[in-house]
Amino acid sequence: MPWKKQKTRSGNSNERCVALLLGGSIYDETAGGASIVRYGRRRDDETRRTKKDVVKDNFLWERDFRALTSLFERVGATIFQSVPTALHCSKLDTIERILSFFTFDDIERQQKGMAYGKATTFIIYWCGHGEPNTGNWSFSEDEMMSCTELINLWTLANRGVRDALTIISDTCFSGAWIDELRTQQVPNLAYQAACHSDETAWVVDDRNVPRSLLMRKFFLELLEDAEFTEDHIYTWTCPSQHPIFFCDYADDDDGKGYVVVKGGLRFFTVDEHTEMGQNYYDAEPNGNVRHGKFLKIDKK
Repeated sequence: MPWKKQKTRSGNSNERCVALLLGGSIYDETAGGASIVRYGRRRDDETRRTKKDVVKDNFLWERDFRALTSLFERVGATIFQSVPTALHCSKLDTIERILSFFTFDDIERQQKGMAYGKATTFIIYWCGHGEPNTGNWSFSEDEMMSCTELINLWTLANRGVRDALTIISDTCFSGAWIDELRTQQVPNLAYQAACHSDETAWVVDDRNVPRSLLMRKFFLELLEDAEFTEDHIYTWTCPSQHPIFFCDYADDDDGKGYVVVKGGLRFFTVDEHTEMGQNYYDAEPNGNVRHGKFLKIDKK
């Protein structure tokens, strides 16, 4: 199960979890019309998209983010802000949102000083574009945010030693950040990448939400059974995307390929996908076909 059940947090709790959901951009409207940003997440030809296609895309991303918002809330997180994937997203606006997120309780912390006892887990979810080779977050007008820049924002916020940063980078090539995060040595850091550094992240259109393949595993396993007994697990069958995580305070000692990180999330690594046969999913690396389940239910 990707999410650890959380008790309802009371007003007196010394622990809390807040989440910032960032969708990034699909197109760059500043370039004159619906022009895809340099590195596309989707696999069909974006240059052939009509205005109607763009409107539909916006609708689907807004729908996905409503589902993601409810998902994070169900595990006890407070949503600081949810910004669905849109036509345009600037790096400057995103930096301002992240800084506001990291410092949302500054006044309270300054007033209480040493008496401020709350430990906060900050969750950032990003599902915009990722740059090949680096996994850097891509914005409109060819702007990029590197792993170092994001960690510098966290350092600038001067959070306490009890606070934790949990990042879900649901984007292409996101595994490229892991080596750098290991060298950064940031306390209480956990990072879930949607795929390896040389892989793309899938958005699958089979009428389920969220469409992100990474988040669908989280979503389905959480909603499978309100009284989860670990009778059901979802086996990863996508042959071209393999999620991977890094956590500086928890190791996968038992070899199961997952750990429960701060905030109650269960991060996971897929070393090898399960072979299901071509009749189970249908996808082409460079074509228009982009559908299929990619997750198989196993019952113990």
